[in-house]
Amino acid sequence: MECPCLLDITLAGGTDSKTVVGVWRGSLVNSCSIGSYRRSKRYGMDIPRGHFTMSACSGLRHKLPRDGNLMLEKGEEMDELYAGISQLEAFADTVYGSVSMHRQFAFVNVRVLCLSVEQMPQDIIMKGCTGGLDLRTLAPLRGEYEVTLHPIFGEFCRASVPRQLDNSLKMAIDGVGEIPIGEYIADSGYDWTAEDLADIEFVIDFVECKVTLRVAGWNEGRIFALTI
Repeated sequence: MECPCLLDITLAGGTDSKTVVGVWRGSLVNSCSIGSYRRSKRYGMDIPRGHFTMSACSGLRHKLPRDGNLMLEKGEEMDELYAGISQLEAFADTVYGSVSMHRQFAFVNVRVLCLSVEQMPQDIIMKGCTGGLDLRTLAPLRGEYEVTLHPIFGEFCRASVPRQLDNSLKMAIDGVGEIPIGEYIADSGYDWTAEDLADIEFVIDFVECKVTLRVAGWNEGRIFALTI
């Protein structure tokens, strides 16, 4: 039991040039970074013997947290993170573990339609009550999420958001008020627990006083009355 165990890792999924692997038993036990230049999709790492959780993350912008809780600071968007976990029983000289990484973020794309350029908002603030992700379980974590967006060419902007715990996501538009986009997303049937999160598009039409919601990959969108 005192001898280390060789963890033989197989990875799938992810889009970034680097994958960060972590082995957890409550807190972080061991970790390594794997670059895409490695031809093989199998890798090795020494770990102690026992029961563990293994995670793999592609697109992790933050440092791997030792407690497993990836928490966002105010003003930070969610990492464009692909992640997966698996359980390990490491009691032999070699244990084999595989992880398939899936999309843990969604882009919320926003277009604003006004009668004139002068009416376009300067700032759009997206905020909610989900502020991170537990990398050991892939469960969303309660916390403050607030990002200020500046529409490009006066009409388009987007934010990367984490999996949501509730429908509290809101969009505050400068000089207008708050739009309860979390409730609109819930009414559309969007699933925040899906294995891979899909992107969401909002068209905020101040001319016709309506909000159009579309989800990537869906054939139809939803239209809501614009209530401020």
